[in-house]
Amino acid sequence: MYGNSLHLSALYNFTQQLSAGVGVGADRYENPGYNTFPLFASLHYAPFKKHTDLYAFTNIGYAVIGKQETYTGMMWDLGIGYKKMFRSHFGLNFQFGYNLKQFRNINSYVTSDIMQRENSTRSSLSLGIGVIF
Repeated sequence: MYGNSLHLSALYNFTQQLSAGVGVGADRYENPGYNTFPLFASLHYAPFKKHTDLYAFTNIGYAVIGKQETYTGMMWDLGIGYKKMFRSHFGLNFQFGYNLKQFRNINSYVTSDIMQRENSTRSSLSLGIGVIF
């Protein structure tokens, strides 16, 4: 199973080392095909005061739309990231992490005329690149 995600986050810097905020995403997973639209809370922490470009992050949230080929369920990310700033309000963000995704109420056919609903959980490693502005 592989997939693609597009996430938009708004973070507030409480200190040089601690940032938190909220985000929204659009995720597509293949083999089998699942779509999710999560809302999530995000936390970034830079453990080294002299190297605040390197940070640990976590995101936790819930996919809220459950219609047709989109599914609801919990999501959780945990990983490390690196920020490279080119100007005060422009830079690139690189992330590597672990992703846990739950898919709820998946249609599963027992026979051609009997359908039941199942839940599924997906664990994966993720690579990410983003734009900071």
